[in-house]
Amino acid sequence: MRRRPQYTPNLLMTAVAALLLSGKPGLGQSGIVDPRTLCVPLEIHQGSPQEKPCLNELRDAVERSGDTLTLKLGNGKTKVIRNSKECKDPAKEDECVSYALVGYLGERYFLVDERPYECGSVLLIDRQTGEQTVLGGWPTLSPNKKRFVVTASAVSGECNPPYGTAIFSLKDDQPRVEWQSQSPGDLEDFYYDGWDGDEHLFLRWEREGRHTRVQLKLTAQGWTSIPYIP
Repeated sequence: MRRRPQYTPNLLMTAVAALLLSGKPGLGQSGIVDPRTLCVPLEIHQGSPQEKPCLNELRDAVERSGDTLTLKLGNGKTKVIRNSKECKDPAKEDECVSYALVGYLGERYFLVDERPYECGSVLLIDRQTGEQTVLGGWPTLSPNKKRFVVTASAVSGECNPPYGTAIFSLKDDQPRVEWQSQSPGDLEDFYYDGWDGDEHLFLRWEREGRHTRVQLKLTAQGWTSIPYIP
């Protein structure tokens, strides 16, 4: 049986946390937004993102034919993404890498779920040029949709994401990292808890069952960690 990508449990908890925090003191209503990045919310289908709803919703821009996904780009070209040939051989399941279109960021990006045997990732693909950015988890947009945050998990040391948390800016032509934390250690998980406006972010990290809550605020010197105030 194929193991789910490393970010899935973390992201399901993120969805649950977002629901629980909607009335949390200190988090205004602007802190919980519908990011509308996945065609089906993660809390549906047990946290597994689905492709079929996206193929229906974006049928003018995408096509699926067997193992091949074709994305129609704004520059008139197409970007073709194919599952690896090992996916056709059950004996090589641990070498299979499949892809599924599961969401989008407005008119700017497709979201493609890259599904290897373990330690999956998310491809943010420019809908105009086809250029792609590899993310360690699902992006959660800020209220003005000019930034997004990604959190990751080490999953008992089996995976090695490049960061525990990263904040990206969407102001330029390509996503740009504004701030990132170090790569998570063994048995360490990072979670998104909510935006409060576009320059104030609530996070939390867990290690061996113990939680630490963190606030990040954008200042003149950049993103700065400040004491958590419930």
